[in-house]
Amino acid sequence: MNNSRPPVIGVIDLAMSGWTAGGVVSRTMALSLQAAGAEAVFITPNPESAPKGVRSYRPPKPHYLPGEWTLRKFTGWRKLSMSAREVKAAGVDVVLPDVEGLGSAALKAVGWIPDFQHHHLQDLYSTDQRALLDRAHRSLAVRSRLMLFSSEDCRRDFATFFPDLAGKARVASFPSLLVFETPLGELVPVREKYHLPERFLLVINQFWRHKNHRVVPEALAILRQRGITVPVVMAGMPADYRDRHNDALSETLQAAARGGVWPQCVVLGKVPREDLMTLLRTAAAVIQPSRFEGWNTTLQDAKAIGCPVIVSDLPVHREQCPGALGFFPPASAEALADVIAAHWPSLPARPDLAQESGALENELTFARSYGQRLLEICTEAL
Repeated sequence: MNNSRPPVIGVIDLAMSGWTAGGVVSRTMALSLQAAGAEAVFITPNPESAPKGVRSYRPPKPHYLPGEWTLRKFTGWRKLSMSAREVKAAGVDVVLPDVEGLGSAALKAVGWIPDFQHHHLQDLYSTDQRALLDRAHRSLAVRSRLMLFSSEDCRRDFATFFPDLAGKARVASFPSLLVFETPLGELVPVREKYHLPERFLLVINQFWRHKNHRVVPEALAILRQRGITVPVVMAGMPADYRDRHNDALSETLQAAARGGVWPQCVVLGKVPREDLMTLLRTAAAVIQPSRFEGWNTTLQDAKAIGCPVIVSDLPVHREQCPGALGFFPPASAEALADVIAAHWPSLPARPDLAQESGALENELTFARSYGQRLLEICTEAL
C-alpha cells in the first residue's frame, strides 16, 4: 500500500438467512467508514444490495469441501472466496469483519467475533460444538492481523479464553443503522394494521432459546395478579436452527396461555422492516430479556431514536445501556414485573419527533467516531 494514502477497506457482507444482525453490522461498518471520510468497498455476492453510495465487489463463487455446502445451508452461514488475486481485483488493502479466517500474508484481515455465548450458555451447545467454535475462533485470531470486538465485555472474554492472543484485541462499538437507512419520515399505520393499543411495550428478537421470551408473559401474568394490565408486542423470526422443534416458541406461547395474558401478549413473528421500524418508533419502551448478548442492534436502534429500554442484567447491557429504565435478572419474571410496574404509568405514547431528531443527531456523531475508529484499526492492521 502507498503509505501516503489511507487504506481502502473491504467490508465483508455478513447478511445471511436466520441472523439479521450480521448484515446490519456490515452495512453499518461500510456507511460509518464512508461518513468518516474513508473509502470502503462492500464485498458481497449481491452487489445490488450494497449500501447507497458505497462501491461494491462481487467475489467469485467459493469452492466447498465435501459436506460443507450442506452444513452451511443448514446454518445460513455463507462462505467467502478471497485470494490475493481477488483482493487486487477488488482494489482493497484490508478486509473486515472477517469471521472465516481469511487472513494470510497476502490478505490482511481484521477478524470479528460477535460474542462467546458458547462459553456462557453451555447448555445450548454440545461438547463437540464448543470445541469446534474454540478451534475456529483461535484459527481466526491467529490468521487475522487484529481482532475487532464490539464491546469491552467481549474483549475481556477473548483475553480470558485466548490470553496468548489478547494483544490483538481492539474495541469499536457499532452505532445504529438508522442514522443512514430507513429515514424516519411518515409512520406506517401499524397500530391499525395489527390492532394495537396506543401504548405498548416491544420485544424485537428472533425466537432463539437464549433470547428468553417466556419471561415476558410470565411477568405480565404477575402484573395481572397485581391488577396491572400491560400490552406487549413481540416481533421477530419464529425459528431457531438450534431448536428444530421450536420448543422456545412453544414455551412462550404456553406461558401466555397459563398466565391468562393472551389478550395483551401479541406475537407477530417476522414483519416487514418498515413495520418493524414503526413499531420501534411507537413503542412506549423496548424490553430485552436475553440470557446473553453481544452488542445488540435492537438496543442501539432504540437508543438512536430515544426509545426507553428495559434490559436483562448482563455486563454488556450495563455497558451499552447505562441509562436503561431498569435491569433485571433474566431468570426473574418477578423482577421484570417490578421494573415494568415502576415505569409503565409514566411512559408516554410515542413517537416524540423532537426527541427522535435529537437522538439521531447524537447517534450520527457516534457513527462518525466509530468509522474513524475502524479506519484507525485497519490502518494499524497494515
